[in-house]
Amino acid sequence: MNPQLLIQFDSVPNSGLVLHRRYEGPSLDMDTSICAFAGPFELEARIEIEFGEASIETAVRGETTCTCNRCAREFSRHLEREFRFVYDTRETPEVDLLEAVREELLLGSEIQLLCSEGCKGLCPTCGQDLNQMECSCVLEETEPRGLSGLKLGKEKSHGTS
Repeated sequence: MNPQLLIQFDSVPNSGLVLHRRYEGPSLDMDTSICAFAGPFELEARIEIEFGEASIETAVRGETTCTCNRCAREFSRHLEREFRFVYDTRETPEVDLLEAVREELLLGSEIQLLCSEGCKGLCPTCGQDLNQMECSCVLEETEPRGLSGLKLGKEKSHGTS
């Protein structure tokens, strides 16, 4: 079961509330096939309630280990994200802030994670990591819109441009 950071809005003081928490990466259950926290992460939150509306400003920081979508190598990167949540306290008397942050991190994940902008990926024929070494496979270029049956008549080797 995932830990919770339950915020009950009726217990937030008029002056607001500031939270600083440190969690172990697996506790957020962010392990996906693409990216996971590599260690502890920090969560900061400032909660203010005014006229029945709760405003929560959050910041999440930590190191992640990701898998490149092109070459399948693991790489590390620093994650720093900020979110703002707004709740009507009459309709939502409490919120699990950790779950809200988790959902935002998952929904806001990049679709294409790359170890570098210039990543060449893997050869689709032999599987060689083209960042480490070129291969001698000859690729036939096809229609780029997914019409793989239409060959353009050009051949290309990884060893030449």
